[in-house]
Amino acid sequence: MIPDLKNTEKETVAYDIRLHIEIRDGIEEYIVDVREDVIIDGEDGSNEYVEGLIFGSYADAKKQLTEFAVIYGKKGSVHLTDEAETDVITLDNESAFSHLIDN
Repeated sequence: MIPDLKNTEKETVAYDIRLHIEIRDGIEEYIVDVREDVIIDGEDGSNEYVEGLIFGSYADAKKQLTEFAVIYGKKGSVHLTDEAETDVITLDNESAFSHLIDN
């Protein structure tokens, strides 16, 4: 029997979640964006914008960054970037953030 080579590809999903600051009309806006990266056999398969939110305060944006990490960490690995603090964090599951969310 000949193996089906089409089904031997390894596909993983990673989420790039980024908090960044933009200044519009002299007002700081804190933006949290989510991008989904599909990786096939270690190579980029696709990159797609998933969602984004704009906040007037850093505290609200930071909370949303953490909430997105929990939500998307259940679906794949998560890479967080907080450009306001210049932190870069990569995690492979949601459990690392679940204690940060107030339920």
